[in-house]
Amino acid sequence: MKPGRRQALGLLASGLMPRAAPAHAQLPTALFSRAAPGGPLPAPWREATLPDITPNRHRIVDDHGVPVLELVSQRSASSVVAYFEAPLQATRLAWRWRTDAWPHAARASAADVREGDDFSLRLYLFYDYPLARLSLGDRALLSIARALRDPRLPAAALCYVADPRGRVAAVWSSPFTGRVRLMRLRADRSPGPWWAEDRDLHADFQRAFGEEHGPGMPGLIGVALAADTDQAGGEVHSRFADLRWGSGS
Repeated sequence: MKPGRRQALGLLASGLMPRAAPAHAQLPTALFSRAAPGGPLPAPWREATLPDITPNRHRIVDDHGVPVLELVSQRSASSVVAYFEAPLQATRLAWRWRTDAWPHAARASAADVREGDDFSLRLYLFYDYPLARLSLGDRALLSIARALRDPRLPAAALCYVADPRGRVAAVWSSPFTGRVRLMRLRADRSPGPWWAEDRDLHADFQRAFGEEHGPGMPGLIGVALAADTDQAGGEVHSRFADLRWGSGS
């Protein structure tokens, strides 16, 4: 199996209030803002590395008085993952993220080809996706991947990215696996500032998987924060602030 395919499987395994003041679900992920700079990741966050690929460096750092997660990616790739104890029914997610640079691939190759599959900012949502909606071939591949890698490997994931190579809100399939769909949230040519996101998770899921899945949205079983520069190199410093989950419109 080529490293790119392993990367796709490994990443699968591996500050704002939502609009209209919706009721908050029980917090399923620890807040980075309550962690100690220089200390360990707060549980349930953990690092997920990839076979034969140099992992990123990760740490909790102080950002103007607020602890946040920093990922340093230098010809490397890995993620910080949290799994939920039970499928989460949240319908909104708000967070802030920033990066100081784009990977070399973000200046050279298209985002939907393997050579261009490098991103400074990734946020993955892992779904409790019904296997009955997968083809027999996809079910067989997933069974093998779960046996080899992780029994929690999801059948579908949506990956939010920031990337200057196309239009905002574009959705496409990963060049490594059709079980991951990517959605571009930022396309700024100049990185640097904190960007604040507030997403309608149901609407985004329907854009990514609605045609296959049909109405509704499965619960969420996990989330991952990542950066990768392993395809074409470069070095990026990316930061993620607290994730805020909510329900309602």
